[in-house]
Amino acid sequence: MEGGTLGHYLYHVSFRLGTTRKQAGSAEAFEKIDRDYVINAAKAAKSADSSHRQRLVYLSSGAANASSPFPYLKSKGLTERGLASLGYSDFIAVQAGVLVGAERSETRIPEAVVGWVTGALSYVGLALDINVATPGRSIVTAGKLGTAGLPKSVGATQAPAHEGASAYTLISNTGAIALSKEN
Repeated sequence: MEGGTLGHYLYHVSFRLGTTRKQAGSAEAFEKIDRDYVINAAKAAKSADSSHRQRLVYLSSGAANASSPFPYLKSKGLTERGLASLGYSDFIAVQAGVLVGAERSETRIPEAVVGWVTGALSYVGLALDINVATPGRSIVTAGKLGTAGLPKSVGATQAPAHEGASAYTLISNTGAIALSKEN
């Protein structure tokens, strides 16, 4: 990469990084991994050449909200805003629901309880959970299609611009499930 930056060679960048506060060891370490690492990696992947169009796709949370009183949801919302402020030509946030079907070495009681509740609600038509493999397929497809190419069945919406962050595309949990079935 002599004479260039990593971003000069990339057209589609996606992120699927996360941890728990317990695994991170503290709230500060959690934020560093969940937000700072993601935003810094996206900065490093961004081309300095404004004519080089790049698409960024990020796996977020269905309830992401920069104003949330819950640290996890607040971190996801702030990360979305931070990524939207980087100037990618197309930014898509896939707001997945509760991830189910993951094989973990440790038991996460709160996650198990939430998973049981969301699983029960799925029987009445509320898609609040998502198999752990599904967002990966959705992200790859969103990266290939971009906002302009997303099928209407995905139901993508636009997050408004906010304090230095550009407007960007949101794909809900239901949309991620639908998008994962696209070829």
